[in-house]
Amino acid sequence: MACDPELLSLTRRADSIVLATVGKVQAREPTGQMIGRRRLYRYRQVLTSRRRISGRMDGARVLVTEGLEPSPPVDDPQSARYPGPYAEGEYILFLRYDAAHRGYRLVGEWHGVYPVIGGRLIALVGYGVQALSGLTVDEATAAIRACAAGSRTPGDTGG
Repeated sequence: MACDPELLSLTRRADSIVLATVGKVQAREPTGQMIGRRRLYRYRQVLTSRRRISGRMDGARVLVTEGLEPSPPVDDPQSARYPGPYAEGEYILFLRYDAAHRGYRLVGEWHGVYPVIGGRLIALVGYGVQALSGLTVDEATAAIRACAAGSRTPGDTGG
């Protein structure tokens, strides 16, 4: 089966792809920036890796996000750009390490997050790779690993 082009792009940009549980917000840090009339905050949430799908997870297992307070309405474009902390739960996450903030960030913002509900992935409409929507964790893992294996360059060991 050929790798979905969107999934291939996402896989190539990720340092790590994991099935993980996102925990409670551990820190809420003001950035000192204002976006319009809203204050920008940085949030840190603990990631508990359940399965390494591709890449590796070095350093702090922390998810770093930004959000606005007060929160804008859901249909405001700023909501997509600054989503704030994620709900506690299980996800497949496409991550890139951010050394400046000692944690991981989602690749492509909403494109890199896939909630697992009832054992199946949800691809967010308008953001996620729809080829992953409805797959079980095992099916998604196989699809992602197949893309990751096909995207390696000669001499790459896959880390």
